[in-house]
Amino acid sequence: MKGVQVVNQSSGETGDEKLHHGKLRGENDHDVFARSPSEISPSSDLPHRDVDFLEDEITLEQWEAEWGPESTDLPQKPGIQSKAPSERAKDAESPDDGESKRPESSDGTASGRLMGVVASATLLLVAWVIGPTLVERFYYARTKGEMLAKYDIAKSALEGAPLARLSVASQWVSQKVKPTVVHIRTTSQSADGSLVPDWSSPLSEGQGSGVVVSTDGFILTNEHVVQNAEEIMVTLFDRRNYRADLVGVDSETDLAVLRIEAPNLIAADWGDSDALQVGSLVWALGSPFGLEQTTTQGIVSAKHRRQAERVSTKLHQDLLQSDVAINPGNSGGPLVNERGELIGINTSIVGEAFCGISFAVPSSVAQEVFDRIRENGYVDRSFLGVMPSLIPGDLVSQYQIPDGLGAFVQSVTRSTAAERAGIREGDIILSWNGQVVENDIILFRLVGLTPPNSIAAVELLRGGRKIRVEVKVDSRNQWVTP
Repeated sequence: MKGVQVVNQSSGETGDEKLHHGKLRGENDHDVFARSPSEISPSSDLPHRDVDFLEDEITLEQWEAEWGPESTDLPQKPGIQSKAPSERAKDAESPDDGESKRPESSDGTASGRLMGVVASATLLLVAWVIGPTLVERFYYARTKGEMLAKYDIAKSALEGAPLARLSVASQWVSQKVKPTVVHIRTTSQSADGSLVPDWSSPLSEGQGSGVVVSTDGFILTNEHVVQNAEEIMVTLFDRRNYRADLVGVDSETDLAVLRIEAPNLIAADWGDSDALQVGSLVWALGSPFGLEQTTTQGIVSAKHRRQAERVSTKLHQDLLQSDVAINPGNSGGPLVNERGELIGINTSIVGEAFCGISFAVPSSVAQEVFDRIRENGYVDRSFLGVMPSLIPGDLVSQYQIPDGLGAFVQSVTRSTAAERAGIREGDIILSWNGQVVENDIILFRLVGLTPPNSIAAVELLRGGRKIRVEVKVDSRNQWVTP
């Protein structure tokens, strides 16, 4: 078949001219050659090419290679870049549409979250099971390390014996005081009139301790140690035994004075108990449970105490409190300071055995009582005629009283020295004969140790104003039956 020209019947244009002005349309370019010339629309967009349609010599594959969509001769739309055949083949195998990839992305996110939860749960479980053990081992190792480090430091530091001087000083205190400490035993009369020892039991009040307070044989002890005794025996530190005479007692302070006829006695040095501070070191010596020459050490726990069970009957009690180990048998023994000076007479404890609270009569009281008993055989106290107490807190704030020092007058007894001097209920007693009245216990002590029928200068606080009065005190025996 010879070459054929396709002519547009309506316009008279040949087919190749029409192809030159148009473009091929349709999804399948093969359809162009399946149509008859009459079916080719004037609007065809086929590009113009000079083509010789040779009979049986042009194939579909050849046309696609020349005119198909892959031809580089076709013009491209603006903004659209043609893809290489390999890229289009990949796109055909894996279409890039959002709908196909969206579920795949969502599944991946969910899977990742699940794996995170599982990992977190696993970590928590491991921490819960293993964590306490690891923490325990860590703290054990750290504690052990600190302990070993402190041990090494302490070992090195103690090689220099830093406490040696304190230890030696404590030994010196004991060695100085021991020669002044005595052991006391008493006997009492039985029902048949014979004398029997009253010290068979270590808890008996018939045995105790004492301290030599003068080289001429005077010994200070507790009243309850020698109470109702028919015979009193004293054993000195060097094992010498002497019969003792009772010089006198003072029930208000539970003190008694004995005397023995013995040469070459060593007496204790008096100390100032008022100068003691809470926390000061103190030593006690005596015969607890009959164990002679026993030394214990502690500190002053408090000052100006009363024993609760003796408040109603022992108004003139003024005691030192300490944590020195005191037991039955220590009664009457000395309490000394760091100089080995006598600052108290051990008198009682709380309970039937030591539990950390011990009481002693301060030397400021014991020395005054000793001097009076030595001179007169008894203690005659003065009487003021007031009932004192601690100052109420509102008055301390109202009058700005430093440290709340003073004694508040709760009541005044009629016709007594206090009423005659003009002291009134509600007054606050600040000082007595120039000595500060710290509280009601101190007031009792100062008044009691004032010589009867003497005149005392008293400073009062009344309505916020300080006033001074003079009081001529009475003898306590006039008002209170001994």
